[in-house]
Amino acid sequence: QNLSQTNKRLTMIKVQNNTAVREPIPTFLSGLNAASLLDLSWTDPALGVQDCAWWPEEDQSSALQQFERYGDETLTIDAERQVVVVTRVVVPWSAEEIAEYQAAEAARIRREIMDGVQRYLDGFARTKTYDSMLSACTYATSTVPKFQREGQYCVEKRDECWATVARIEAE
Repeated sequence: QNLSQTNKRLTMIKVQNNTAVREPIPTFLSGLNAASLLDLSWTDPALGVQDCAWWPEEDQSSALQQFERYGDETLTIDAERQVVVVTRVVVPWSAEEIAEYQAAEAARIRREIMDGVQRYLDGFARTKTYDSMLSACTYATSTVPKFQREGQYCVEKRDECWATVARIEAE
């Protein structure tokens, strides 16, 4: 692929005096094709970028595994290919960071399960024309026998469902 085809996906890094630095492209250069940024000697000297270029980043960092993050990076100029090769140090998470993540993830999964169980119960109650399981259960004390039976059935099903969840959680 040439630079004009990949322009929208590129991260560009400033190159000046054989040094690469992460610096945003000046607004007066925004919108130019990436190939135009490889050599800015054509620009007006008053803009102060004739000795600069913005070259595409080529990330050669190792892929992250679980419980890792990127640390310091090294920017290496490849003048022949007009790219900046980026390599980042892989840093393992601390035991405390792992424990915090696992606790948060366990809490998130538990919330998803509880919300899913409640949606299931409410959906069941709606099949009996009640707004929710809570609403259906209030009919267990109704003076109308049909509503009382339905309400009591919903109380039993609700209790069975949540008892199963509690048993699974305890395992």
